[in-house]
Parts: sequence; structure tokens; C-alpha cells
Amino acid sequence: MEEGKDKIAISCGDILTLSQEISDRDVKYAKLEVHYEMARDEIERLRRQLNDSEAARIAAETENRALKSEIVRLQEDIETMKARLSEIANDSHLSEQEMMEKAISCLLESNIFLSIVKVQEFMRTHVSDVILAFQYRGFIEECVPDKIKPAVMAIISKLILLPEKPKPQPTTIDNRTINLTGEYATYEENNQPNE
Repeated sequence: MEEGKDKIAISCGDILTLSQEISDRDVKYAKLEVHYEMARDEIERLRRQLNDSEAARIAAETENRALKSEIVRLQEDIETMKARLSEIANDSHLSEQEMMEKAISCLLESNIFLSIVKVQEFMRTHVSDVILAFQYRGFIEECVPDKIKPAVMAIISKLILLPEKPKPQPTTIDNRTINLTGEYATYEENNQPNE
């Protein structure tokens, strides 16, 4: 390359050298762009993989906590069963009377048992109102376990009899007796003097 005052003279070889450098620079730039795109895609893939592994870790921790609580519950159940087996082993040494008392106690823990005779006596002597009789009947029906309710309903129907209406008593007002029963009313005047 020769330089003058106003002109620069470039030889063909110089032009080829410059164009080769520009071309090499363009190729390097294109390669760098491809590497950049590949690196960006790889970073995005790694980010997705990290998010997926984080979600899997959280799910595994949640499942682990649930399994730990299930293990605690099962251990409590095992301890309860051990205590129950120990109780059964101890019960095998009990007499028949003691076993019956224990069985009745277990039944009474979940159910109320009423004496039929006592209920009939109570209904006969204390209940004269029909509404009250129906309330007692509803209470007794609710106390019966669902498993045996169909069998017991007939007994309850016989047990809780509705009270009879009391027969009206004659009313005495100023030595006059008024009796209002049935279709006919009677009126009697007492002529005896008051003492």
C-alpha cells in the first residue's frame, strides 16, 4: 500500500488480505452467535430441569412427612393392640362371673340399657300426658343402637303405651254437682245444708 498526499494506493493483495480478515471476523461472529444460542438453550434446559427437580424434592418431602405421621399412627395402633392383647391375656385368668361383668361394662360404655319393667312402671305411674309419652318414646328409640333397632321397635311399641285419658270427675260448685261426660250432662242439686 502506497500513500500519497490525496490518494491511497491499495494493491490487490492488500484488498484480498483485508477482505479475508473481514470474512474471518464474520465467520467467528457467526460461530459466537451459534455458541451463544446453544449456551442460552442449555441454560434454559438446566433451569427447567432444576425447577422439575425442585418440585420433585418438595413432593418427596411432603410424602415423607405423610409417611412419618402414618408411621406414628401405626405405632400408636400397635401399642393399643399390645395393650388389648395383654388385657385379653389377663382376662383369660378371670372367672366366668368377672368376664361377664367386664363384657357388660364394655357394652354399657357405648349403649344405655333400660329395664323394661322399670320403664313400664314409670310410664304407668308418672306419665299421663300423651305428648310427654311420645317424647319418652322418641328418647328410648334414639338410645337403641341402629344394628338392633328393627328387633327392638316391637318391644318399644309394647313398652311405651299411651296413657289413657283420665275420666272426668264430677265438679261440685255450691252444693251442685255437674257431671259432663259423654253425650249427656247431668246436674244434681244437693239440698242438704252446709255445716
